[in-house]
Amino acid sequence: MENPAAYEAAIQGRIKHNAYITRSRNFKRDHPELHQVLTDVWHPEWAADQEEWQSDGSHLILHTITFPERKALLRKLAWLYDGYEEYGSLTDGQLVKAEEIIQEVRERQTKYAAEDAERLANAEPWPEAAGRVEYPVEIISAKLKEVPSFNPYDRFADYQWKIVVQREDGSRAWGSAPRALLDEIAERVDYHDWDDTFARHLRGVRFTLRATFEPKHEDPLFAFFKRPHVVSIAKED
Repeated sequence: MENPAAYEAAIQGRIKHNAYITRSRNFKRDHPELHQVLTDVWHPEWAADQEEWQSDGSHLILHTITFPERKALLRKLAWLYDGYEEYGSLTDGQLVKAEEIIQEVRERQTKYAAEDAERLANAEPWPEAAGRVEYPVEIISAKLKEVPSFNPYDRFADYQWKIVVQREDGSRAWGSAPRALLDEIAERVDYHDWDDTFARHLRGVRFTLRATFEPKHEDPLFAFFKRPHVVSIAKED
């Protein structure tokens, strides 16, 4: 054997990796509700996917969480997960804290369900075949999505920001973020701060969107937009 030290290091690395996977699976098995909260808070931009927005709403609630609240919640969750990873179980004190976190999320779910029911009651259907029209909208969700490259010889995928926007009446639409909007947001991001992300700045932005909107067949309160153009962007509060 040419390099027994490197071989041994590789074996130990694989052992540690397998142990990590096992503990992760056990954490999900022993604390499924807490594991779901951790997953949702760690990936709060997931609802910008084309279809996933129409879930049962159980973790869309976390889109109402503010960035500072998310950081504080992540610290608590990391403390619980790290403790489980090291010792294989949670202490009585950690179990109490875990129940408090779960209760907090349940309360958010209840509040979100009531607010969403009110939104749907007031929302108006998207018009059919209206051509390119303008609406004042607010971004409620954003996610960087991998899309196929148009060059068949290019092995690297392209990436696009997908957003869910909401009209003033409450109806929503999904599509690509306009380039002019991304250029505006790029000037607001502090690239020296790892926590200062595009998604953080995109969510909550109000602007007037001109696009072609196609209502979803199963749900006229939701549409897909294309050929987006920014008419104007509201000033930050």
